[in-house]
Amino acid sequence: MTETNMENRTTTRPPVAAIAALPIMLGIALLLAGCSSRPDGSEIEAVQAELERARQAEAEVWAPDELRAAEEALNAALNAIAAQEGKWFKSYDSARELLSRARDEAGSASEAAIAGKARARDDADATIMAAAGLLDEARSRLEAAPAGRASRADRAMFRDDLEALPQQLEEARAQLAEGKIEEAQESATAVETAAASLRDRIDESLQGKIEPPPK
Repeated sequence: MTETNMENRTTTRPPVAAIAALPIMLGIALLLAGCSSRPDGSEIEAVQAELERARQAEAEVWAPDELRAAEEALNAALNAIAAQEGKWFKSYDSARELLSRARDEAGSASEAAIAGKARARDDADATIMAAAGLLDEARSRLEAAPAGRASRADRAMFRDDLEALPQQLEEARAQLAEGKIEEAQESATAVETAAASLRDRIDESLQGKIEPPPK
């Protein structure tokens, strides 16, 4: 081998220190590449869109806990992103986990709201039907009462109630039809309670002495 060839091979060989540093440099490069991946706007917008769907499903009313959990997770994710600003080595793993949790919680809030609203509607409808049944019972008992049972004053009062309570029940039905579920439940419950009381009062009155017919 000539002296020239030996010189060429010597000058083209990488220094030993540079070779030893390559794994470290590669590791740092990979670390920087992995840690600098900040969640983009589309990821955050996807969570916000899921939250909006939950609100459209009235999660504030029918699934407030689930909605609150989703909102808190999103706020925590945004805070985690902001906390990385200015750092040399950035890590957004926590922020991404929180964003994923926020999206899942928002989806759960939508489902819970839809299910909760449906249950409340069914409950209100059942209360309306129960109240209607109690009114029918009270009317039937009064109509089937023997002549002279219950005073004329009591009978007049019972008839007044039997005219007023069905009107209130219709209001409950109208509220339910308009989607005012909580109001419908409240109205129907009031009628149900009043109808049960009316039926019991009729029964008590019919057990009293027979009133003589008017002269």
